[in-house]
Amino acid sequence: CYWQIQPNRNGISFDDWIDLDIKYIQERSLWIDIKIILRTSRSVFSAEGK
Repeated sequence: CYWQIQPNRNGISFDDWIDLDIKYIQERSLWIDIKIILRTSRSVFSAEGK
């Protein structure tokens, strides 16, 4: 989901979280999932996710 790859995901409001989930559902595609996986991997390996 989009909220998981936001730079400030710990500070995101519940309403914004839901809006981002709805946006993900509306725009879902294999390409979007690949982009999310790549951004998640980058965050994990660069310690951005702390």
